[in-house]
Amino acid sequence: MTTSQPLDWSALEPFQRVLLTTDGTVTDILSAYLGEAIKVRKLGQSTEVSERGVTLLNLLAGSGLMRRQIVLCGETSGQAYLFAESLIVPERLPSEICEGLTFSQRPVGMLMIDSRLETFREIVRTEKIIAGKRSNYLDCSTDNWLISRTYLVFASGEPVMQITEQFPETAFVGINTAVDSATDQ
Repeated sequence: MTTSQPLDWSALEPFQRVLLTTDGTVTDILSAYLGEAIKVRKLGQSTEVSERGVTLLNLLAGSGLMRRQIVLCGETSGQAYLFAESLIVPERLPSEICEGLTFSQRPVGMLMIDSRLETFREIVRTEKIIAGKRSNYLDCSTDNWLISRTYLVFASGEPVMQITEQFPETAFVGINTAVDSATDQ
């Protein structure tokens, strides 16, 4: 079975296309669309010395690297909306962002906003992948497709993060949000 394939953009819901192309903070976009505050559920985070170089980050083997896995969930509903895995180069970031990543439950985008870090984002890959183990976090089957995007975050001209965000192919399809319900009355 193929574990990844190109996206058929014409088959995506409008909001799915927004999530794949935005260069803004996904947490705020999800909250605005769903009419619910979004919180981070940190699944794992580690700081290590990279055994191999990371080409997209221009990172050599032996460099410091932070790995972080989170799920963005509805604060009230508890519904898991999006899985994200980040590779972060701590030495290229302000200390307050690294401390926030380590000691808080705040999303990385919010930490960058709070520190007023000027950034640029570049989307490097979009695809569909099989959920596999990520299904445990996204309330779907292991053989369901996830829509995935990987992007780089640059600060001061250097790549500081490689972030991959994924959500079930069936997510945000025909969803009736709290905002929709309020306008329907």
